[in-house]
Amino acid sequence: MKNIIAALFVMIFSCQVAIASHLFIEPLVGYGLGNHEDTTVDKANGVYFGARTGVSFGLPFIGADFLMGMPTIIYKDSATSDVDSPSFSLGVVVGIEFLDSPFRLWGGYYFIDNATRKYSGGEVDVTGVAMKLGAGYSIFELVALNIEYIMRELAEYESGGSTAEFPANNNKVEIVFLSMSLPFTIAF
Repeated sequence: MKNIIAALFVMIFSCQVAIASHLFIEPLVGYGLGNHEDTTVDKANGVYFGARTGVSFGLPFIGADFLMGMPTIIYKDSATSDVDSPSFSLGVVVGIEFLDSPFRLWGGYYFIDNATRKYSGGEVDVTGVAMKLGAGYSIFELVALNIEYIMRELAEYESGGSTAEFPANNNKVEIVFLSMSLPFTIAF
């Protein structure tokens, strides 16, 4: 009985891969609404762009994900100047494309999550990691609307040649990212 179930599973998966496998490239652009754990920060909002690329096997897909952003950190104290903080993130994404449905769900992990905070007195380089959950809806064949929840964990920062760790109670950033993407597929 086990052999029959295993053979059936292999047949179904092989057929699905042969029929529905494709490469995908998905450039995207959007706006991120950020909330920082630091109590002096009001918000960190800005424009982001990036892409996902990988392989889809019918329902599941896996790939690489990169995101570049140009958010501005806005402080609660009006005497403190706003700070531009361009960022770069690179990681992996795994998800599900529902067949005959415009919906997709995914999760991802950015193993590189860097930003440079540009203060008037100099720059501070920030490093960390991030996780994300996302959902997308294709409104046309080549246009999708997406929403992602990105949870950044800042690890350390470097300023003036010295490096220090972020305090544990001041190292989380949550971003709601709304985007439009253009998913291209190449069958193989």
